Amino acid sequence: MPDAFFDIVIVGTNISGLAYGALCAKQGYTVLVVGQDARPATYTHSGAQMFRANPLFHGFSSSSVLHSFFRDIGMLAEMRNRPEKIDPILQVISPGTRFDLSARPETTVAELGRVFPNTSGELEQFLHSATRDGKEIDVFLDDLPLLPPDGFLDRRRLKKYLGKHPVFDEAGMPLAFPAELRFTSPLTSLLLFLSRFHSRPLSPFAIRRMLQHMVDGFYEFPQGIDGMKRLLTERILSNGGAYWPERSVEQIVLKGKKLAASVLVHRPRRSVGVRLLVGNCSPRLFFSLVPQEQQNAQFHGLIKSLQPSHYNYVVNFAVQPDLIPTCMGRNVIVSLYPKQETGGANVLWVHTRLPEKHQEDAPATLHVTTRLAAADLPLEKTQFDQLNERIIHGLEWVMPFFRDKLLATHSPYILVDRETGEERLDPAEVQDVFETPYDECLGLSAIPGRTYYKNILMLGDHYLGGLGLEGSILGARQAFAWTADKIILKQILRK
Repeated sequence: MPDAFFDIVIVGTNISGLAYGALCAKQGYTVLVVGQDARPATYTHSGAQMFRANPLFHGFSSSSVLHSFFRDIGMLAEMRNRPEKIDPILQVISPGTRFDLSARPETTVAELGRVFPNTSGELEQFLHSATRDGKEIDVFLDDLPLLPPDGFLDRRRLKKYLGKHPVFDEAGMPLAFPAELRFTSPLTSLLLFLSRFHSRPLSPFAIRRMLQHMVDGFYEFPQGIDGMKRLLTERILSNGGAYWPERSVEQIVLKGKKLAASVLVHRPRRSVGVRLLVGNCSPRLFFSLVPQEQQNAQFHGLIKSLQPSHYNYVVNFAVQPDLIPTCMGRNVIVSLYPKQETGGANVLWVHTRLPEKHQEDAPATLHVTTRLAAADLPLEKTQFDQLNERIIHGLEWVMPFFRDKLLATHSPYILVDRETGEERLDPAEVQDVFETPYDECLGLSAIPGRTYYKNILMLGDHYLGGLGLEGSILGARQAFAWTADKIILKQILRK
């Protein structure tokens, strides 16, 4: 017999699964979140606050999906003040070109007209075309069913839903990029960083949605990604849920071939019964928890074939605060070779963090993300050093005295091997980026929400990752609607 029992067990702490857990707990389901060795998004090194991922959010004002979600968990009023809008939204720096994207559309149009004077009208028309149909897309996403469809009836319902909302086909038409923007980066890099794909081509529907959010503006959340996760976790706990941050699931126990009956959790070892199990971490790691002899060869072979095409590499630099120019925004794209591929050290996404006023002696932080092809991911310390050197070279182009003001360099990708004392790649830190969307997910998701198993769902960063943060929340709402339809609470039956 299990030592404990929960309606919903969520494995991992990605935002999508936590949002789903908050919705379920609010409606009376008993929810358990297992940390699965999760690490905080921020950490301290050499006296500086450093980041594992860019703490940038979008869609708080432009997405009805986010609006409805925070309303449903009872936090709509509170969320009106928590996110801080950034202006300028983004600075783009490349040889011979430097411009700011503003939260005010008229200012952005004027700035693009200054930088590209011969095509200002074409650029304005492009922005208008790319960001149209926002309300229609809101309606389309609001009740989108869980993807991919399961069986003939679900496919029929999805086809009917798409026919009811022709905006998906209309918004899916490829955009005609103006001549001045027909280079690989930095515009493409912006869209790729906002999504969790590196596909060619990107989904036209996702491009339009991302541009709508970009025009609305980017936001920073108190305590960044950790702050958002903490807020969602508190909603789960306040509604009777449980959170075991230091524990991990080591095995999924099946009843028959397709039903998860319980999970085995260690530190200390316990058996936890479950009605619905949700993977909220790497799909390959999650499904490896099913014992080898019980795995469905076809489904698990498909999951194992989901290999990333790229990785987001992260490195932090602690620098003297006076290195960062006063005119430099909090988020900058540095594109050294605008007509080359969006990858490697050619394109740098830079997030700046100055110390608080009461921390006069603390260093500033430059958090840099760049996208690497899977084959180019360093494995040894010397290869990391070479990559960091190329990144520093790019930063010197923007801040000439970078090396003189550099205090420390640290990448969360590197760990010290306890046995050998050597520094090497830390697999737990690697940020996967996929290229090929999963079948029947409308080109928006790298993984399936539904799985081979009747009561196992898959969320996490890569489910609907083509829509970025909005995709994470949309996936949570889809999974909750499916849950409410399939799993009836006992107290409802008694009424």
